[in-house]
Amino acid sequence: MKRIWAFWEKGEYHHTPAVPLIEALQKAVDVVLADGLAERESWSREAYAFMREALGDRFVFPYESVAAPTVAVLYPKEEDPGTILLRLKEAGVVVAPGIGPTRDRAIRVGLFGRQAFKVKTLVEALLDVLA
Repeated sequence: MKRIWAFWEKGEYHHTPAVPLIEALQKAVDVVLADGLAERESWSREAYAFMREALGDRFVFPYESVAAPTVAVLYPKEEDPGTILLRLKEAGVVVAPGIGPTRDRAIRVGLFGRQAFKVKTLVEALLDVLA
């Protein structure tokens, strides 16, 4: 966006932006601001605490002091993350693999804002695929 904005500041343009994407971004920002950032962070922290409690015997979690309130990183204790991701996908649940040095060692779960309300469903799905 910074590069595109630099063009606009000169009265030029890099490309014609996809207007529906800009409208969607505006609506998303409106929802976030209406909820309040502090409230959304609280939801995320509560969801993370729930996951740690429910899955702590099956996964290793980073210390809360270094965990982002928006993403939970789970390190499976026994099963390969790739296998878990595949089973979750087959069950209709999509989460992300680790990135960088954690690519083949972790699973990442988005918990920001209203996504946090889906954590119980995710925990149940994880427990099902690990059963």
